[in-house]
Amino acid sequence: MMKLKCDDVMPGLGCDFVAEGATKEDVVQKMMEHGDSMHADLMQGKSEEEKQQATVAMKETMMSKIFEE
Repeated sequence: MMKLKCDDVMPGLGCDFVAEGATKEDVVQKMMEHGDSMHADLMQGKSEEEKQQATVAMKETMMSKIFEE
């Protein structure tokens, strides 16, 4: 099982959510869904280009920080 902590992606938020999945892609999808529902305020006021760049950067960060247990 692969896991990723929200606080590993966005340090300092103090969010204890952990996404789990069989593959890295599963974990990234769950983390993106979590971010969309729980941290949407972080994207307020951003242009569509800024949002796209942030999404790409977050996915790259997530892929490098996923761990197996």
